[in-house]
Formats: sequence, C-alpha cells, structure tokens
Amino acid sequence: MKLVFNHQNLRALLLVALAMVVTIGTTSADNPFSTRQNAIENGSLEFARTITKDFPINSDGTVSLANKYGKVEVKTWDKSRVKIEVTIVVKAKSESNANEIFDRIDIDFTNSSDYVSAETRIEPQKSSWFDWSGSDKAEFQINYEVFMPVSCALSLRNKYGDSFVEPIAGKTSVDIKYGNIRLEGVNNSLNIVLGYGNGTVVKARNINADLGYGKLNVSDADDISLVSKYSKITIDNADLITGESKYDNIVLGKVKKMNLLAKYGDVEIREANELDATAKYTDFKVHELKDGGVFEFQYGGLLVDKLAKGFSSMDLKGKYTDFKIYVEPGASYVLDASTNYAGIAYPAGLNVTYEKDKGTSQAVKGHVGTSGARSVIRANLEYGGLKVRQ
Repeated sequence: MKLVFNHQNLRALLLVALAMVVTIGTTSADNPFSTRQNAIENGSLEFARTITKDFPINSDGTVSLANKYGKVEVKTWDKSRVKIEVTIVVKAKSESNANEIFDRIDIDFTNSSDYVSAETRIEPQKSSWFDWSGSDKAEFQINYEVFMPVSCALSLRNKYGDSFVEPIAGKTSVDIKYGNIRLEGVNNSLNIVLGYGNGTVVKARNINADLGYGKLNVSDADDISLVSKYSKITIDNADLITGESKYDNIVLGKVKKMNLLAKYGDVEIREANELDATAKYTDFKVHELKDGGVFEFQYGGLLVDKLAKGFSSMDLKGKYTDFKIYVEPGASYVLDASTNYAGIAYPAGLNVTYEKDKGTSQAVKGHVGTSGARSVIRANLEYGGLKVRQ
C-alpha cells in the first residue's frame, strides 16, 4: 500500500503539529482558574491552572501558608493587602488524566481583617486500579507566589518543595520537610523546623531551630536556640547559642557565648568569648577562646589553639578524653590539675608549688607568670590526658 501525500494531506499534518506546540489559555467568569496546555517531550502534555486571590489585611496581621509538592515564594511590599497566586502544573498523557489530578487538588482560602491563610488539600486517589507506572502516569506541582505586607507575621509550612522568603519584619515560623528554604532576613523572632532539607538564614534576631537530617546556614543572628540531630549547622556570627545536638557537625564563626549539650558529633569554632559544653563522643576544636569556659567531656577531645591572655577560667572535667590547651604567650595563670589513669603535660615555665605522682594518679599545682593571677585552669580527669602549652 502506498501513502500518497498531496497539498491537503501536508496541510493537515502541519496543523496537527502546530496544535501540539501552541499554548492554549482559557478563562471564564464561572471558573476561578486560568488554564493552559503545553506539549512536552515523551508524548506527555503539560496542563496548568492558576488561582489568584487578593485580600486586605491589617499591618500587624498574620499570613499562614501550607503547601506540599511545590515551591513557595513569599515577597513583601508596602501594601495593606495579601496577593496569593497558586499555579498547579500537571504533566499527563491526556486532558482527562490531567483533570483527574486537578479535581483532587483544592486550595482552601480563609481571610479576616488580621488573618489570611491558604492551604493545599489533596484528596486521596479514588481509583485503586490507576497505574502510575503505566501509560496514565501523571506528575504535578503546586507553586505559590505570595505578596504580603513586610510588617505582618508569617506562618509557612511546605513539604516536598523549596521555599523563599524576602526580608520581613514580623514574627516568622517555618516548617519545611523534604525541601529547602532561604530567608533573606527576619527582623524579629524566627522559629524554624527543618527535616531532610537545607535552610539558609541571612539575618535574624532570635532563632529557635529544630533540625533533623538537614543543613542549616545562618549568617548573622542575636540568639540561637537549637535542637538538632544528624545535621550540619554552620553559623557565621551569633551573640548567644544554646542547644542540644546529636550526631551533628557544627561549624561556628564568631560567637560570644555558647551553652551546648552534644553527643556523637564534631564542633569547630573560629572565635568565642565563653563556652559551656557537656559532651559525649564528641570532638571540639576552638581556634581562639577569649574568656574561657566549662567543659565536661566523656570519650571525646578538646583542642584550643589559642587561649587568650587575660582569660577568666577554664574548668575541665573528663573521662577518656584528651584536653590540649595552648595559652597565648605572655599570659599569667594558675594551673590546678589532678588525674587518675591520665597524664599531665605542663609548660616548662610553670612554677610548681605542688606535685604528686603515684603511678595511677597525678596532681600538679603552680603558676605561669605573675603569682596570684586571676586566670586559672582547673582540670579533673580520668583516663585521658591534659596538655597545657604556652
């Protein structure tokens, strides 16, 4: 059988091809959606519906957003209104398959003078025989673009999607699972829950963070309180850090004061004024410590590259732990150390006033520099070692 191409057949084929790549848009007064259809590769089609809502709100109101399977972008402006645009994108083999997805997705809006919310609701799939791996396979995304007053409070939840928040002045709370978030600046308190994703905070006043299997990067904050496990935390600058950590890697730039309970992790600090740490199976490295600290360690280690002149005190208590302290040259301080099944290595310039060595136990007291200096290093160790150098 021969296929005969004439001008009419060729024209028909061209029209079909053109229809596959042209975007079609439809709107109606009865339908709140704006719908479009695009042809994409692998024989699938892309369908999209857009919902746009605009609500007035007081300057001290709250905006609540809850989404899943898509992006959330929050932008701030100087208007006393909240504009929410939700775009639902479905990739499917046919329009009927796409409509099945659209019918399962609902965006629930609520508003009052001081509260605006939008929440994504997805109904369970009705047809148990629907084969997602076969010819009827469909994919979808639900993306939010939100404009809100900079002074309003924000509550944001997103699962399986990335989020972005422009600088904001109101209290902010975010809960992110299986996605990433970037906050450009929160000139207020920030509560962040992060699981299986990355979080970046450029600047915030006070941060309360709950992390699990994630990464958190903070450029600048006043106070940070965190509870974390199996995560990596990087903080460039903070006044106060308090927290509980398990199986974490923590890297700090400059911190004035920290109080940390840690297990099974690693902590590195570039510069700190005062540290208070209780740790098990954790290694600490501090490049510069200015005022001193309290350290109670088991099965770990502490290395201080530089303990600054004029420091207040260092209280060290350890079991199966090595402490290595390098004191800045020219410093005057008192050393008071005792150990069981652990050695003490002290500077050659130490003026020893008391020393005892009974094989399994050792004790030494003395001073470097001026007698009666205010700076003091106290240590009580079992199984491990103390090394003080200057």
